[in-house]
Amino acid sequence: MFLQERENEIFRFVVRALIRSQMELGKDQNEEVNVYLAHLLLFLADPSYQQWASRFVREYDTSVYEEALGDRVHKYFTYKLNADYLLTSLGIFKNLGRVRGANRRFYEQTPEIYMGRGKAYYNFAAEYNHQIYRRKTTIEEVLHKLSFSFEEYLKVLTHMRSSYFDFVKRIPEEEFTKWFRQLESGEGAEHE
Repeated sequence: MFLQERENEIFRFVVRALIRSQMELGKDQNEEVNVYLAHLLLFLADPSYQQWASRFVREYDTSVYEEALGDRVHKYFTYKLNADYLLTSLGIFKNLGRVRGANRRFYEQTPEIYMGRGKAYYNFAAEYNHQIYRRKTTIEEVLHKLSFSFEEYLKVLTHMRSSYFDFVKRIPEEEFTKWFRQLESGEGAEHE
């Protein structure tokens, strides 16, 4: 019960941060896209989701295409998860192009190339979603919106990162470490 309550609080925080970021930037809001992005950000905090999704994410377009060979469901997840990875990597984590092992760079390209890939991948995912269900779905519409307005949602996530997710920078390291240890041990939960 406590975990479910905590997840709901986190979900509400993420949705509010998305809405506030859009308002502060003067961007149009779309409830379905906000719900999709909020769930995506929550899923990214789950190690089992990360492990599952990482099976589909590839470094290069050719590798994504090769991974997408198979049935429509596999193609859908391959393109959707690679698009999600690009959007969140550019907007929230800023980790594209970082050195990984033996001085090799992951996705060593310009931001414009990443954005083009993200738009294309979301579009492909939407099309495969349509093929799977043989009708228009809310997810298909959301994926098309993310494809069409990739740059706009990237700006929203970037703003959200700097305005609402930078709390770690504002907390002294000792306080953050103490707080994190309390969370791990379950201390302090009864005080809230």
